[in-house]
Amino acid sequence: MTGSTPTGQRIMEKASSNIAKLILELGGKAPFIVWRDANIRNSLKSLLWAKFFNAGQSCIAAGSLYIHKDIYDDFLGKFVRVTKRLKVGDPYTVDMGPLINKGALEATDEVVKNAIDLGSKVLFGGKKPELGQKFNGGYF
Repeated sequence: MTGSTPTGQRIMEKASSNIAKLILELGGKAPFIVWRDANIRNSLKSLLWAKFFNAGQSCIAAGSLYIHKDIYDDFLGKFVRVTKRLKVGDPYTVDMGPLINKGALEATDEVVKNAIDLGSKVLFGGKKPELGQKFNGGYF
């Protein structure tokens, strides 16, 4: 089940009376799930929009990716390739613009640094973009 914490609590209460196995994805991380039989091209197209629309600053932006292990390597390679083609800069002329403010930029940078510290491997990017003085180096 994917949903809010209160809904998850109610489901857990109901499941406990039957000792039912369950998995809860709570807190609004907007999971993007790709099953083994998915059309990878269509999934990538959807993921680019779900992840990078409005520079990821949307309550429904994909925050967690769950890719079936049988297609993981193929999907990941293609995702990195299409992500490298995104143009970052002035939001009126490119695919992805700056973040809303300095706090958002610093929080995003901290998430990346933490992920690396915990063993994540950077396949592309991993650093704040150089957007120049007009966008304070990455934010409005």
